[in-house]
Amino acid sequence: MDALSTLLAPLASDAKTSRHCVRCHQEYSENTNDNQACKIKHGMSDADGDLHSDYSDTCMITLYCCGKQHLKDEMPTEWCIVASHTTNPEDVMYYDEEEDERDDRGNERVVNCEEFGCMKKRKKPATSSKDKPPAKKIK
Repeated sequence: MDALSTLLAPLASDAKTSRHCVRCHQEYSENTNDNQACKIKHGMSDADGDLHSDYSDTCMITLYCCGKQHLKDEMPTEWCIVASHTTNPEDVMYYDEEEDERDDRGNERVVNCEEFGCMKKRKKPATSSKDKPPAKKIK
């Protein structure tokens, strides 16, 4: 039992380690991460999509955030993106305002940590001298 416990201890510790998702900017641990853990909401106004009609009373909207189409008055789901959390920026298609085609710009709600402000939020404040342990005396 001790050998098994020793073998699994690093895995258990890693599963509990707090990580930062570079897509949704939430803190998570691997033991709570699954393919529906990372969620980003749709834009919720008419300004967040293109309205179009099929010459009937039906009015559709195509959302800029993800390209999904739905009836103007009916949102298909609350979530624009549903995926697993990630710490790897290469796994994320970030929004690029300078792309020529709207479809190639990516999701306007997906921005990197610098734009989202995570770097400022995650910096730890400087510790005061009273928070530091006393210096060891050298003999």
